[in-house]
Amino acid sequence: HSFPTRRSSDLAMIKDKKYYILKKESNKVNVKLNKNVDKEKKSTNKEISFLIGLKSENKKGVEYKTFLIQKNKENKITFNKIDGLFVNKDNNFFLINSNTNNSIYFTKDYISLTNRKVLQANNPVINFLNENYISFETRNNENGKKFYEIHSIKNFKENSKLSINDIAGSNGENSYFETLKKLGYSNENITSSDMYNFGIKRENGRWIFKSIFNDISKKISTEVELDIIPKVDIFESKAKKIEKSVVQNKHSDFVDYFISPNEDMLVVLTTEELVVYSIKNNTLSTLPIASVNIFGKKDVVSFQWKTLENSELTYNEFLKIKQLDLKKEN
Repeated sequence: HSFPTRRSSDLAMIKDKKYYILKKESNKVNVKLNKNVDKEKKSTNKEISFLIGLKSENKKGVEYKTFLIQKNKENKITFNKIDGLFVNKDNNFFLINSNTNNSIYFTKDYISLTNRKVLQANNPVINFLNENYISFETRNNENGKKFYEIHSIKNFKENSKLSINDIAGSNGENSYFETLKKLGYSNENITSSDMYNFGIKRENGRWIFKSIFNDISKKISTEVELDIIPKVDIFESKAKKIEKSVVQNKHSDFVDYFISPNEDMLVVLTTEELVVYSIKNNTLSTLPIASVNIFGKKDVVSFQWKTLENSELTYNEFLKIKQLDLKKEN
């Protein structure tokens, strides 16, 4: 056979009766390869934090706790817990809590708990919170009637409730009227204040809009679910790739579950625990990789995922707040 000439820096090999010459493209190729290897390594060991705000009702009233679940670069899982609802808004943090006077307060001084801004002072119960909006319900002590409210945190001031039109436009209003019509009510029973009497709650693993229709003439109240599509970015509505049935097979007492943005970690809320699984190729790990007791059934009020530098900053700020004992209820 006649073989082609080659430079001394080339490599020659025979495979499957074929002759190959491997030429060196550049001295910088290995540098690029190393960068790609480092990048791939980092992608499988991303730091990630999960904040979940939970509420419970007991003899003291309604209490709120935030758990922080963090997976570091070595894939080690840690848990932390504080009083109140802790939120990261573009790496500016704030805390919302309910104090002994049955009012909701907001503060950016989450370490000293000073400079509080009162959001509501009429026996409120928080149902939903993210970095831009808060939804809560109040109850009239005399007649027991409930009222829902949604507020913009950024523009919060007295009597700044958002209406259905503010959140969902005219389509939202039409959906509201259609819902009440199906219940046998007419538009004559609706007052302008009813258009502000709606809010958000977490039920069956999703955020839903709810309203209370108070029929003054018949002295009755009806709670309804509203099928409205928000025109503002009020919450993320991403489809989950892990089916609910898969989680139920592992936890018959599961309440809710949450999947990380890069879809490599799943957190399950049961009636007693927060349980963490790893995900690979859309399949859950056989066994949990970590868990922590939450001491009794809780309702979800808020949750956030933070990755990489945002995760580290969230974790560091969270630790500046007084930590609660994970091994007992506080």
